[in-house]
Amino acid sequence: MESTSLQDFSTTTWSRFHELDVVQIGDNYYMRQAGTEKEMGILDIVTAELLKSLCQRPQITHTAVLDASALPKLPKKNIPQHVVIDISINLSGPIHMIDDVGAALTKASGFLQHPYFLPAATPYVNPHYFYPGGMRTDLTHLIGPPMEETEDSDLAQGLGDVLDSLADSEWSSSLELTLSSLEGNITTALKSPLTGGIVADVMGLGKSLTMLSAVVCSMQSAEEFSHLDMGIPTTRATLIVATSPQVMGVWKSEIERHIKPGTLRLCIFHGSGRAKTPEDMVDNDVVLTTYHTLVADWKSHRLLQKPMWFRVVLDEELTFIAHWIRNTTSQQFKAARDLKAQRRWCLSGTPIQNTLDDLRSLLDFLHFEPFSEPGFFRKHIIEPLHVNSLDPFRNLRLLLRITCFRRTAELLCLPPHETTEVDVSLTGMETQLYEGILDRCKEEFEEISYGKSSKKRYTVLFAATMRLRRLCNHGTFKEPQTLPGSVTPKRKGKAASRKKLAKSTMS
Repeated sequence: MESTSLQDFSTTTWSRFHELDVVQIGDNYYMRQAGTEKEMGILDIVTAELLKSLCQRPQITHTAVLDASALPKLPKKNIPQHVVIDISINLSGPIHMIDDVGAALTKASGFLQHPYFLPAATPYVNPHYFYPGGMRTDLTHLIGPPMEETEDSDLAQGLGDVLDSLADSEWSSSLELTLSSLEGNITTALKSPLTGGIVADVMGLGKSLTMLSAVVCSMQSAEEFSHLDMGIPTTRATLIVATSPQVMGVWKSEIERHIKPGTLRLCIFHGSGRAKTPEDMVDNDVVLTTYHTLVADWKSHRLLQKPMWFRVVLDEELTFIAHWIRNTTSQQFKAARDLKAQRRWCLSGTPIQNTLDDLRSLLDFLHFEPFSEPGFFRKHIIEPLHVNSLDPFRNLRLLLRITCFRRTAELLCLPPHETTEVDVSLTGMETQLYEGILDRCKEEFEEISYGKSSKKRYTVLFAATMRLRRLCNHGTFKEPQTLPGSVTPKRKGKAASRKKLAKSTMS
């Protein structure tokens, strides 16, 4: 009996779902790659017993369906490994045998669920499905992976509605919100007036220009602040932390384009030529740096930590994948939170990206107590979302309305966009480039699965999408990597070997 590994299997196709033949050998059922004699795995005992109830019906075929997302991280190919993977078994056969199959499975205490996947144009009926009116009809529209839990789906929808509602609110003309414009019992818990918050405009609405406007409009207040005696150096400057030198360059460009020359005194705290003492920075209106430089300085001289800044701004705009300070145990977060400032702002179009902890980390940077405290945040913001009430999102909505400033594209009153579809045929070279990008993405996915790469899947997908966009827009984009069929060096990685019994799920 020839066998193969999941490493070999996972590189055979780009599809999300993989079909495997199911064959009976003795008392066991094995999975094989379609059209080959290579064994992929063995079904668990319970599923095997259910399939045995149909073994006297040769017209019924079994196909295992594997969701690629269920593939675990695997070690290097020379290390044996047995892993548990959830699969779905599709049963196919003549329609006149549907009642017979249903009765046999029921007798064996097995009940068919909707399949994850079926080939195109394959009709689907289920003897265990309750058909309204008793008339069996094609259930193709019910094919697919299980839907999210209702509560999770409602929660995600509710969070989206809360963010959308912020754009409909009437805000004070001042960007630094004050408690005098607030309403609701939630405000009574605040320990100090709010001088900062989250600018959560959608991308392209001008978050950076809005903040630069705030800098210019508050120059007198900033100058007065710089003369206060606090026992430490004070500066009128606004420290802006960008995600990269390129984004830092965008801020510099925005100042040069939109601010009258000579209005703002600018300092770049980056590279070998950056300031060596706090005194070299305080006599400026804007200081630009990056998260990497902030962390490096925090671990050594702590020059950025010494003065009391008039304002600190964290630019999270181009961090599509995750907030740089989302993890409150990370060095980026600790370095940012340790900055001393009278006013603190976060620029992020996605203040809630994965979980509500994303929001709490931003509140922690803002020193927005007590809501930045995990226990208080959980009790008053998270727990009410899981209570059956008329408005479970009330507290979250009030919290965002006093901390978050958000505008959407609807405020621009743009004319409706028009879409025209034009079919084009790729040349041979264009097709090769296009497929090369997909193959590179697939190889990176494989390295992640083997534990040879620490990248996240969504970073790989985002990079591939951007490459495809550049290829589509310009046509002349050339991948620096090798094309399909070439040899690409593989990086070494570490992974642990685990032994488990094989199992499956039946549908």
